[in-house]
Amino acid sequence: MSDEQHIDAALDGLHLENNEDAPPRTDDEYALAQLTLRAIVSSKEAGVIIGKAG
Repeated sequence: MSDEQHIDAALDGLHLENNEDAPPRTDDEYALAQLTLRAIVSSKEAGVIIGKAG
């Protein structure tokens, strides 16, 4: 399976909530919100990211 197929398969399981009824967020609310980023990397890439001190 190619990387693109892996990503497509992972995104198929993604569920986005429908928040059309919610009021729009202000810039201040966005500034205070926590953002979590995740990446799928190989062991070699992870070693580079973590580094020797990790």
